[in-house]
Amino acid sequence: MNQELRKYVKKELKNRVNPRALRYNLIRAGWPEEDVDDAIRAGSQSSSKGILVLGMILGVVTISVALLLISTMNPDPPPQRPPGNGLTPPPQNNVSEPGTCDAIRDSIEKDMCYKELAAEGFDCRNLEDATERRFCFRALQSYLLNAA
Repeated sequence: MNQELRKYVKKELKNRVNPRALRYNLIRAGWPEEDVDDAIRAGSQSSSKGILVLGMILGVVTISVALLLISTMNPDPPPQRPPGNGLTPPPQNNVSEPGTCDAIRDSIEKDMCYKELAAEGFDCRNLEDATERRFCFRALQSYLLNAA
């Protein structure tokens, strides 16, 4: 096989020239079909070997990096989500009468207080203060929606 033809075919295949178009043009230029086919076959094999080797190297590197990352990861389990919705403190079970909720000034804590009373079956209609009654009914509604 002609070395000049072989080098030319290899270069063209590296430049991603379609092998069929390359074959057609070389035969039209007067090169024998057998020589053209041999040169294309040789050029294709050498480029596919390079791709295979490159793929194997990339695979080994990828697996090595993955194993390295896995070995350096913290084996501790993720932290548990705190009770509640994350915005309000978890309910405290020390509320037994509505007067304790009335004394709380923080609206989130007041809601939690009335939710605890709702869980115990407290009737919000028993409250005299309209604002406290609204807090109580809102907490009762929230409690019932979350319980459903």
